[in-house]
Amino acid sequence: MVLARTRPFQPSRLALVARCALRYVKETEPSAERFLPPDLRTLFGRAVHDIIEQGVAADGDVRTALIDHVMQALQVLDAPLPRWAIRHGLPPSNIVQPSALAGWVRFASLSRNLGRRGDGGTARAHALFGREILLDDPRHDLAGRADRVDNGSVKTVVTDFKTGGLRLEVGDDHRVQLLAYGLLVAERDKRSVELVAISPTETNALVFDSAARAEIESILLAARDRLPRGVELKPETLATPGKICRGCRYRLTCPVYPAWAERHWRDPTMRTPFDVWGQILRVELRNDLAALVVVAPDGSLARVNGVPFEPAEEPPRPGMPVRLLSLMSSERGGGGGRPVNFVAVDLGRPAGSAWGMWVDLRSFGDPSPVLEPIRR
Repeated sequence: MVLARTRPFQPSRLALVARCALRYVKETEPSAERFLPPDLRTLFGRAVHDIIEQGVAADGDVRTALIDHVMQALQVLDAPLPRWAIRHGLPPSNIVQPSALAGWVRFASLSRNLGRRGDGGTARAHALFGREILLDDPRHDLAGRADRVDNGSVKTVVTDFKTGGLRLEVGDDHRVQLLAYGLLVAERDKRSVELVAISPTETNALVFDSAARAEIESILLAARDRLPRGVELKPETLATPGKICRGCRYRLTCPVYPAWAERHWRDPTMRTPFDVWGQILRVELRNDLAALVVVAPDGSLARVNGVPFEPAEEPPRPGMPVRLLSLMSSERGGGGGRPVNFVAVDLGRPAGSAWGMWVDLRSFGDPSPVLEPIRR
């Protein structure tokens, strides 16, 4: 199997090239491989962007729209927990944590009410908010869509809305993304450029000056060396396992992740993803949920409660291989090492379940065809 970059670099994912080029390619190129379903945080982030673009009249409508967007997304996801929730008719109040929802409502309302920017009082900005703007720079092999661009008489302001915390240190994802937008705008607009990032808790700004230009051009040069356009490369040479694996939805098909994770499961200094795989030792079935004790390849044991299975499927049995990815820990307190007790469906607190989890009765070495991709 070989992969290749066939498109311009995307600002929102550009920092991934240095951290794991394989993940960058998998996130930006068409693929028939299966990837892990999104968790609730990701679904809320998407819903916020949709609501900001579509426009909602009042805060109460924002709350309703957020829940509706997330519930609709869950209904179309081909993933174990959403299917289980739909089968049991769980209401939104059992899925969405009130505290989390309140934070998303505040952020969606703030972003929606941002209004038009001025440029120091000299002129009124022309806000193109609600229509993401395609910016393209063939010279730097870079193209992407900014959330908002305000063109004033003195400067241009590029605003990006972030649904998580902001990371703007050198090399951080958000900083690289903003600088890439700055380069795209500066290449077509000779006015000064200001870059603004807004999150639920903070607002930060950067000035796109000569130092910022040099920084992003250096990043792009390294990215083109790592991923030259149109050159076929083997996945093994592109993958860089490590901390980045924790948030990667492509662990199911990564050629180096399983071996890396198994080497670090017993390392208390390395927080590996909450994934379990191996051979089923014991099974306790309760309706359409199972409690599994799994023997991992390194001989360690893990217990996973609340694993959903379709009623029509063959139930899991001892001796079967199994993969359970993106679980939640059911242990309280920090022991400094990898948990041994995990949970998929938390019946006592459904909102705290592992909504982005995946389970199948296969091993990583199974040569059988990979299933069709889950909807993004």
